Amino acid sequence: PIPPNNWEAIWSRDTNSAWWWNKERQQFYMHSFDYSMPTLNLNNRATQNAILDVAKYWFSLGVDGFRLDAATHYAPDPQLRNNPIDENGEQIHIYDYNTVGGYKFLNRLKALCDTYPGSKKLLAEYHYTKDPHGIRRGKHVAKFCTCDAFFTNALNNGLTDIAERISEDLAIYPYGEKLNWALSNHDMERAATRIFGRNYTPEKLIMLTSLLLTLPGSICIYQGEELGLPNPKSFKKCKNPKRDPLNIWTNFNSPWDASRAGFAMSSKRSDPSRKMALRPDKEQYALAVENQAAKGSVLSETKRLITERKNGIFDQYGDVKFLPISPENKDKVIAYVRTVKDSDEKMLCLYNFSDEDCTIIYECAQIELKATSYKHIRLDL
Repeated sequence: PIPPNNWEAIWSRDTNSAWWWNKERQQFYMHSFDYSMPTLNLNNRATQNAILDVAKYWFSLGVDGFRLDAATHYAPDPQLRNNPIDENGEQIHIYDYNTVGGYKFLNRLKALCDTYPGSKKLLAEYHYTKDPHGIRRGKHVAKFCTCDAFFTNALNNGLTDIAERISEDLAIYPYGEKLNWALSNHDMERAATRIFGRNYTPEKLIMLTSLLLTLPGSICIYQGEELGLPNPKSFKKCKNPKRDPLNIWTNFNSPWDASRAGFAMSSKRSDPSRKMALRPDKEQYALAVENQAAKGSVLSETKRLITERKNGIFDQYGDVKFLPISPENKDKVIAYVRTVKDSDEKMLCLYNFSDEDCTIIYECAQIELKATSYKHIRLDL
């Protein structure tokens, strides 16, 4: 059978196509991801109503809102038109990503949120392609979608392009008013390992959290980052392949308690919950909360930085203006001025992730920065 169009799945075990043939029904069904995850037809009003009923159920139990996974893929083109192909043979995602129907459904869900006291909140995972069409669509959705915040994965790479990606997002969502920032989520490796490899240190992870908490908009701290968790040294020893046949899990449960690791899984071999797909290793157990009471630990510093954000200018909307950095230090040194919307308040934020001291120039002034350290300097006093 020939699929209805050329749309592609983001990932799937046995096919690149977003369409899977069902022999029993003699029909194709769509799956933006694996074929075991059929895509709901959000162009169908009855389907939307059913989802709104589910939302009402959870709101009645007191939840404050939802994180909407993969909102990019909601309500693709009802005419099922083929995506055009660019000069490199890649699809231009006009009809299957970020459609008008998708953000209209988000608006309908947000309208339901607003019927509750204090309004329930929506955080949408939202990716836009970096081609001209994708950027135009991104700006359009930012302007007309009433969703409270968008998580765009801007920080999911290393340090080399962090300035470029933050600047791109702030150009689409001015002052961070609809932006959500996070270093990691369930779809990627932990930031400690992803960014620093085996060269991570508590000091570098504290700096990374500090940088995150200076950004304008809302913030998410992925479970385990407050402890400074890396990936395990050996995936093979920590994973149960039978519980993860697609081999998609690259991060692991949090050992909040040294004797029990997230979701009631203990370190005892007799515990049946050890049959789960994910379990921490000894290095991760050592970072459990009761082992981080000392001042200067990743956990205690994360708590301090959160308090600092709440009580200072970083919790306000504003902009981030990056300073030029020499090419040899682009993946090690980050410097920017954090401003506040409709205010003269501003902070110079300097981060040296390298193992050597460096000098940063700001308006003809030379500022010395020790290895693996950071400074925040008020500029409006």
